[in-house]
Amino acid sequence: MEGLASNTPSPAPQPAAPNISPRFGKGLLGGLIGIGICVLCLLPPLFHFILGPLGPAIGGFIGGTRVQARGREAGIVGVTIGVGLSAIVSTAVFVGGSMVAAGRTPPPVLVAGVGTLVLLYASTLGWAGAWYAGRD
Repeated sequence: MEGLASNTPSPAPQPAAPNISPRFGKGLLGGLIGIGICVLCLLPPLFHFILGPLGPAIGGFIGGTRVQARGREAGIVGVTIGVGLSAIVSTAVFVGGSMVAAGRTPPPVLVAGVGTLVLLYASTLGWAGAWYAGRD
């Protein structure tokens, strides 16, 4: 009986792991670096009027250079910068509006509108900076 082939079915193949790009983490890291650079661009007196609005592009460029962003990674860097800065600015608008209005919260439309504008602006500039850093 040793030499006879077995008719038992082989185990079912395991489903493959989801195909998540290994570069997603690098793009996220580049975006977090970019957020830090954006915040640092606001700190120097006299220069923050120029560096502040260009902060997402500068942060995207430095973050994109650090992780060598190419193609989709540049988009991930830009979106990460946009989401991070949008959360920071929306929170600041909400807290600042509550303090100014003697405890009343600002209208949600105001907070959402400011957050959306910052998201679009910072994502676009962050993507452009990361794309420029990663081009050949």
